[in-house]
Amino acid sequence: CIRLRSIARSAKHEMADHDLQQALKNLLGQFLLYVNRHESILRLLIMQWFNPNPAFRRTIRREMASMQDDLAASMRQAAAEKGRSASDYSAESQAILSLLTVYVLDAMDLNKEQRERRLARLERQLLMLVLGSRALAGAEPAGS
Repeated sequence: CIRLRSIARSAKHEMADHDLQQALKNLLGQFLLYVNRHESILRLLIMQWFNPNPAFRRTIRREMASMQDDLAASMRQAAAEKGRSASDYSAESQAILSLLTVYVLDAMDLNKEQRERRLARLERQLLMLVLGSRALAGAEPAGS
């Protein structure tokens, strides 16, 4: 989880330095490298997610919540630096991590070429999610 959080933390710099699509492409490239290099660790994490010991599951959920909070804070800061309007960054970060989790589960059964193709679809899904969230934020009346 600590290694995954470091990728999420790099999002702050990516979002500040690049447009949304380029930032997603760069971050997902880093994520794919991590998945390919640390498959055994990810398999262990997945197994622990379903561990009968509730302490293991709580630890994983706590780390995931920290990653979600870090990502939301990075998104909030990048938006402020670019003068963009506010969005529901907590909901966005939760949805992003959900999609990334599903990708990891899928990737365990794919070869590297298939992972890259699936990653291209994930990039599109994340772009749809973020742009949709921004559109909703812009369409909501003040105080909603």
